[in-house]
Amino acid sequence: MIEKSKIDDDILQKVLNEQRIHQKLKHSHIVQYLNFIEDNEKYYLVMELCQDFTLCHFLKEREGRPLVEKTALRILHQLISAVKYLHSNNIIHRDLKLTNILIALSHSSNSSSLAALSQSNDPRFDIKICDFGLAVELSHPDDEAYTICGTKAYLPPELKNQGDEPCSFGLDIYPIGVIYEALLTADLPKESNNNHHRPYKVQENPDLSSLSKDFILQTLRPSVSESLRCILFIASFLILYSSWPIKIERKTINN
Repeated sequence: MIEKSKIDDDILQKVLNEQRIHQKLKHSHIVQYLNFIEDNEKYYLVMELCQDFTLCHFLKEREGRPLVEKTALRILHQLISAVKYLHSNNIIHRDLKLTNILIALSHSSNSSSLAALSQSNDPRFDIKICDFGLAVELSHPDDEAYTICGTKAYLPPELKNQGDEPCSFGLDIYPIGVIYEALLTADLPKESNNNHHRPYKVQENPDLSSLSKDFILQTLRPSVSESLRCILFIASFLILYSSWPIKIERKTINN
């Protein structure tokens, strides 16, 4: 619900852009758009009903306890499945972060509240990407977006100080590494210029597999081109995905 009297033209364009893009999307790990309603005083973006907490709320509630690798990998699969779907439709989210990923409790969930879920050693839930206000739809897969936006802690180091430089799908790749690293360390991303040191923190954890460590290291590697980051991301994820020794809900990656 958005009050018309409290928004300017820029915010209105953001709302209309979100409505235009979001109504085209249908994926199990993206919040489902239902309707857009306008009256004399307000705009209403009607979405499917989800729990009112995000991955950020969840990690804060765990008070510094990281997720076990099996659980984090399950979430990673769902996130990549949704981003893969967006990119296949020429859409860049441009603001992937913990606060834009909702937790959706399903029939398989082993808790019914945030407090109970956060105490579980192996919490089971689905995630759903939300907030498409900064998303952009490219007219062709080879096109580029010329406005770099998003949350600083989730931006690739090489893009933080650039203005209207071209960028593309790689803008959604770096934050996936940041999110996965946060799940495995319970270390929330901070607004600073030092986040390019983040991937090296996971090396200190003896309980993590070398595959997860390498995936984070390659995805968050500083000072590489956008195209090279995408290649490193795909290669390291495929190795991680194919080599994991336990059964994961692999159907999600093909949605």
